[in-house]
Amino acid sequence: MKNFINVEKLETIADCLAALAQITADIEDIRLQLDFPRGDDPEWQQRASFAFRKCKAIKMNISTKLAVLRQQEKEQNRIVNVQHNDLLIAEMRRYLPRSAFAACVHRAKMKQEAACETTD
Repeated sequence: MKNFINVEKLETIADCLAALAQITADIEDIRLQLDFPRGDDPEWQQRASFAFRKCKAIKMNISTKLAVLRQQEKEQNRIVNVQHNDLLIAEMRRYLPRSAFAACVHRAKMKQEAACETTD
């Protein structure tokens, strides 16, 4: 393990992805060293095994943090899309005649119902 990774300080998806790449490389390095030991030092084997387990635990924590950040990003994108749609509808109401807007609302509801029926 070349550098210590503090999972608590990973704030962005990019940070998590970089840390995940680093820890994965570290795990592979340790695995190679365990598979092909250089000598008869039982303490080294024990330290390397501990480092391997520790790195795997850190990798799991990074993956968990990444999942949380991705979910937060997804929710934020959903909120932005809803806000955009609300603003778009408000603007359409201002510029379209009532009958045209009502027709658009009706067609949208019909399409939504048809889409719901096909997913059932």
